[in-house]
Amino acid sequence: MTRIPASAVALAALAISWSVSAVRADPGFEARLTLSQGLKSIEKSGGTIEPGDEGFRSTTALDFGLTSVTSYQRFGIGVGADLDYIPDAADTFSTSREVANLGYEIQSRQSQFNIDLGYRSVDIEDSVFLDELTGEDVIADDGRREIVSISSALLMGREAPLSFSLRQQQSESRYTDTTDPDLRDSTSRSVAAELGLRVSPLVTLKADASWSDYDQDGPDGNWRTTRRAGLGASYQLSPITALSAGINYSTNRTDDQDDSDGLGYSLGLRQARPNGTVDLSLSSFETVNGTRSEFSLGRSLDFSWGVASLAVGASKTGGFEAQPTINGRIDYTLDKLSSFNLALSQAAVTGSENEETIRTQLSVGYSREMTPRSRLTGKLQLSDRDVLGSTSEDQSVLRADLAYAHEIGQDWNLVSGYEYSRTDREILEDRKSSTLFLKLEKTFAYRP
Repeated sequence: MTRIPASAVALAALAISWSVSAVRADPGFEARLTLSQGLKSIEKSGGTIEPGDEGFRSTTALDFGLTSVTSYQRFGIGVGADLDYIPDAADTFSTSREVANLGYEIQSRQSQFNIDLGYRSVDIEDSVFLDELTGEDVIADDGRREIVSISSALLMGREAPLSFSLRQQQSESRYTDTTDPDLRDSTSRSVAAELGLRVSPLVTLKADASWSDYDQDGPDGNWRTTRRAGLGASYQLSPITALSAGINYSTNRTDDQDDSDGLGYSLGLRQARPNGTVDLSLSSFETVNGTRSEFSLGRSLDFSWGVASLAVGASKTGGFEAQPTINGRIDYTLDKLSSFNLALSQAAVTGSENEETIRTQLSVGYSREMTPRSRLTGKLQLSDRDVLGSTSEDQSVLRADLAYAHEIGQDWNLVSGYEYSRTDREILEDRKSSTLFLKLEKTFAYRP
């Protein structure tokens, strides 16, 4: 945790980094300021627990954003930070969160361009967090993490016979104030381009190419570079049935020279039904761990109360055994006051250490409007990592959140809740964390 003397609190407040809300908003200009003051009671077990990681603390949060929306462009920018006060012997102040995003989008009937920049700095002492660069849950004992990201996309010919798209993304993750050798600075970059040609109302051709790179710093860091190029076509067999096919060539380069390259393919069949679709897909492509072949059969359903989808299949990579895969989702509106959603997925992925991994994720959410002025929300998340050929890196993370919000005045809300997390890993002590919180928040909005 970054410690700040009490005398420097004013400077810390002035040094709040930028944060932005999503640029999606109603037409016009809007400025929004949200202030909150809260109390937390934290209990932890397992791992390295330092003084100040547990007990009571006070958190002051500030988020400010500007959005401007017209018929053809959107712009947004903002700032945000959390300032914690820990009533220990030193009366410690610390900034546990600093975030920033900037977004701009301009579009016409045939083209669109958007760019997003982001910055986030958060305390990671004795915590488990999701690494967006790899999609993995990371266990940390101490330190602070900074992420800087930029992404952009250009689309041309959206409604024309000839279309082109170009997408770019780069993210950098940096750690400070930590002695953990497993927390390595890393960079993720990718570029993808696609050219499409609609030959007739029934036939569309495409050519695509992509490049991605993941690089960890340090003598023990890993890096992986993937290049892929492909050709594909889609054909409307009937008013309700579409067929797609493609071939690709991939090359993979790694730090341990475990390189691979080869041809791949993809086949897809979709049939529309009165209340949804049926999908069948087959694919094969090269990874650093060998050729990965996948099969999937899915069904989506549209109901008056919501939507549901389920796809089941199998995946096999190189010399590893075949593994089952699943991708399902339910969005259910129980009544006018409540909703329920569930998402479940299991897929084969390449981990940050270039290991073959089966990643399973479950998310369950519930929301109910108790009264016209109050709402109850709950969420449960489970993430499991199974490293094939090894058990030392297997890991599961459980998170649960419950919150109750009550409007006590115009733009004033009183929010209370409970947060719980548990981490189980084969070679490490299990960790648990529970937090009770109560906060009062006020939102000021201005629209000329």
